[in-house]
Amino acid sequence: MKIIKYKKLKSGKYLIQFENGTLEIYEETILKYGLLLKKNITIEEYEFLIQENRFWDCYYTAIQYIKIRSRSTYEVRSKLVKDNYLINDIEKCIQKLLDQGYLNDQNYANSFFHEQLIITSKGPKRISSELKKRGVHEEIIEKVISLYDEDIQYDKLSKIISKMIRSNRNKSNSLLQKKIYADLLREGFSQSVIDRVMQEQSFSDDSEIRNREYEKIRNRLSRKYQGYELERKVKEQMFRKGFII
Repeated sequence: MKIIKYKKLKSGKYLIQFENGTLEIYEETILKYGLLLKKNITIEEYEFLIQENRFWDCYYTAIQYIKIRSRSTYEVRSKLVKDNYLINDIEKCIQKLLDQGYLNDQNYANSFFHEQLIITSKGPKRISSELKKRGVHEEIIEKVISLYDEDIQYDKLSKIISKMIRSNRNKSNSLLQKKIYADLLREGFSQSVIDRVMQEQSFSDDSEIRNREYEKIRNRLSRKYQGYELERKVKEQMFRKGFII
């Protein structure tokens, strides 16, 4: 096959014009086969170019995916499978990324853990679960999550619970405590640490909250209801806040 001319594209690839068509080739493929020095290639060489180019397409797709944010090996492999690359090219690509240090599940897990610890309210079980979803090996997860000890949980929970108490002053203590327990267990914190922190928290006087909420609700609803209907509506809304009157 006769090569007519080459043109370097802004993407970094080369556009090669043959007698019977064109082909976009990655620079790595150009250099590997010394194409800039050739005027003709065989059909077999052309097929090799296609195969080699397909691998580099897979590789640079992975690189762009990693550039957006850090990824686990499982995430990258899943992305390439979804994009319909050949399994051999995917595994070759994954190995190259591992060798180059672009993929490292231990580093990824460390980074993910510290990010979640700083910017979210997630506990160790929740972070562990999310790392599992990203295909990180159990041994790596256990090593990382071991850093989230009870002292760190205690400090984080103290801040979270104090904030929840301040922002829920219209709820009864029993309802608020149930909400706190449910929310924090769902976030993956240890129940023993939650109990420890809750015992040290100060909750408002229920009677004071009840009287304040009763007056506020009754005044608002009295614009629309009267008599028995008013009292029924007030009781319903008070009950939702955990008060029985």
